[in-house]
Amino acid sequence: FLVMAIRKYTYKLYPKSKQSDALLGQLRLHQQLYNAALQERIEAYRKCGKTISYNEQQASLTTIRAELTEYKALPCTSKRMTLRRLDKAFKAFFRRVKKGESPGFPRFKSINRFSSFELLEPKFIHNESGGHGRLFVPGVGHIKARGQCRITGKIKTSQIQYKHGQWWLSLTV
Repeated sequence: FLVMAIRKYTYKLYPKSKQSDALLGQLRLHQQLYNAALQERIEAYRKCGKTISYNEQQASLTTIRAELTEYKALPCTSKRMTLRRLDKAFKAFFRRVKKGESPGFPRFKSINRFSSFELLEPKFIHNESGGHGRLFVPGVGHIKARGQCRITGKIKTSQIQYKHGQWWLSLTV
């Protein structure tokens, strides 16, 4: 009988000004992808009565990458995680409708209300002491990270957050 414990560790990121701008640009692209996917689901249902699934939207990512060059810099898994985030919002909405609760339909997000994006396979390098380290983000580069967390185990996912003018990294182990 094996018990797996999931832990989260948080690091403060110290990007240079160009890196911060690049991270903010990536956050905006994720926010726009989320809103576009939400718009696609709403319009498909209004016009045709058809529901669009996560898998259908994920399949269209190839077309998006081909037509919009700015999305080529984002990792494909990161874009999938953004679409999965929208899918979770819809599943929670329909679950609440089924239970008779106040449903709360998924909303369009302004950049102020969309504060994070995920990386599925983060490239995080620890210092020998195990505390501080560096995170590599495609299209941004290596970013210094500081924290007193001791990571034991395999990093599964990471979330890059922008809160109160500062960047944070949350690792799920």
